[in-house]
Amino acid sequence: MVYEIGSFIHDLRVERGYSQEELCYGICSTGNLSKIENGIRMPNRKTIEALMQRLGCEDVFLQFSSRIRVSKGY
Repeated sequence: MVYEIGSFIHDLRVERGYSQEELCYGICSTGNLSKIENGIRMPNRKTIEALMQRLGCEDVFLQFSSRIRVSKGY
């Protein structure tokens, strides 16, 4: 399955029971996370890696292109 990165982060965050504040603490602002989840802002690779690590999914395959997509394989 292919996700836009923001939708993937949102779905995984909700599934794992994190609030936006808990997930983004020390990584980015809540406003930035909201924009990422809603597809308004494109996160950089370092931010994605930090969020994925916090969510316990650092092994998720990320395909970088003009729009970041994620293959859900966890």
